[in-house]
Amino acid sequence: MMENCTDAPIHKQEDELLPFELNYMPEFVLRKKENELECIHADKQKCLQELKELLDGQRLSKGIDFEDDFLHLYLMHSKYRVDKAFSFIQNYLNLRMNHSYMFRKIDFDFTINPACQFATVLPYRCQDGSATVVYELVPIVLLASTDLES
Repeated sequence: MMENCTDAPIHKQEDELLPFELNYMPEFVLRKKENELECIHADKQKCLQELKELLDGQRLSKGIDFEDDFLHLYLMHSKYRVDKAFSFIQNYLNLRMNHSYMFRKIDFDFTINPACQFATVLPYRCQDGSATVVYELVPIVLLASTDLES
């Protein structure tokens, strides 16, 4: 995973597919980021600090030391509207508290069980960044014989 996306080289890929694992930022992503998030650096830091203060004031999130990158993702998703980012984080914390089983480690390795190998992620992405998943459906084996002719 890339530490700092702004330091990544820019690649132009007009009609090509993107690799599934990217070690650079595609040009269209950088353009979209510039167009949608026209927020100067000082505003970003101000929004981040405001979000941290809101989180410190809540019972559910008090005492949690959130990573700045984690909070920036929520701010970017909400287009740097602090109240929306705060609401999303509160929803995430409520989900973690009420359904903690969803965040536990699963000991079963799904990749080696043949019954679980019905989906394959293709090794390339579309130009919009989306991945393609192929689901391989097999015919259902009927246990009881049926007479369709009658």
